[in-house]
Amino acid sequence: MTQPSPSEAHQLGSLKTSYEANRENTTILRYSIPLSVLVGLALLVFGFRQDYVRDLFVLVGGGLLLFLVAAGLYSVYRGQLRIGFEVYDDGLIFTNRRGQRCVRRWDDVTEVYESIIYRNPRYRTGIIGRKCTVYQTDGQRIKLGVAIQNSSSLGLTIQAEVRKRLLPRAIETYEAGGRVAFGPELALGQQGLTSGQKMLPWDAVADIKFGRWRSVRISQRGKRRPWKSIMHSRIANYLVLREMLEVINLKLQGEQLAGSIRKSVHRCPQ
Repeated sequence: MTQPSPSEAHQLGSLKTSYEANRENTTILRYSIPLSVLVGLALLVFGFRQDYVRDLFVLVGGGLLLFLVAAGLYSVYRGQLRIGFEVYDDGLIFTNRRGQRCVRRWDDVTEVYESIIYRNPRYRTGIIGRKCTVYQTDGQRIKLGVAIQNSSSLGLTIQAEVRKRLLPRAIETYEAGGRVAFGPELALGQQGLTSGQKMLPWDAVADIKFGRWRSVRISQRGKRRPWKSIMHSRIANYLVLREMLEVINLKLQGEQLAGSIRKSVHRCPQ
């Protein structure tokens, strides 16, 4: 990563908002470091008082190990304090754990993958954050997660900004007869849906449902089992996919084709 010049940052437009390190994470690390040191010291003192060599080595070794753990936690803590995101009109600036800052323009983003982190993963309740991976045209990527304060808001902002740029391109590609890919498991074209070597024509689509947890389920006419189910984390540019299907649905209805696309009654978590 390279340090952005003032002119590069200025070219991104106005600063909209900024995100810093997750304070809960840094607080946990800040208390864990001295605790590891104190327990390590206690093990060393207790170990050197042992009469048996075996006990001495075990306790002293444990104390030294905790010192190493404390050093590692301190390194993570310092890096955690440095990370951050600045969101501008035309892009963002990411500061990594080494303090290096990198400019990323919205126009250069090709894919955004997202997964939601729940407080209760089993029942998928209580959203506590989002993990996002942002890919660019040059192959570089940025990852963000719960290390960022209010990562849910940042993830939604990135998705929304990318949607503005990619949706018009996706519609243009579709209308020109090309295929629009939304990750490795799904692509849309004028002939229908494609997943790997499988192809489902539009007039054979029974429905496409977006589940409560943002998964996608595609049903085929006359078939009880779904033609394809895709987990949310495997879908690139989720918001673009939703709006693309709405656009295609209107076109198909205008052409009086038998296929139909409808959104699930469940609302996606925000």
